[in-house]
Amino acid sequence: IVFTDVSMPGKDGIQLLAELKSRSDLAHIPVVLMTASVQRGDIERGLRHGAADVLAKPFGPAALRSKIEQVLHRT
Repeated sequence: IVFTDVSMPGKDGIQLLAELKSRSDLAHIPVVLMTASVQRGDIERGLRHGAADVLAKPFGPAALRSKIEQVLHRT
């Protein structure tokens, strides 16, 4: 599983997600986007681009573990 922040300098998480999904050798890897902006449009945008899920920041260890388990269960 790849966890990436949506907001990063230079290249945002959506761009990284698109690059990973465009490569046949990496497209199968689930990507979870992390974001402090949990607006519906941001979540839908990430999922449209192939994200396995979205994790709202801030989050603690229990939320991270739960998200990992959810994603692994689906894949």
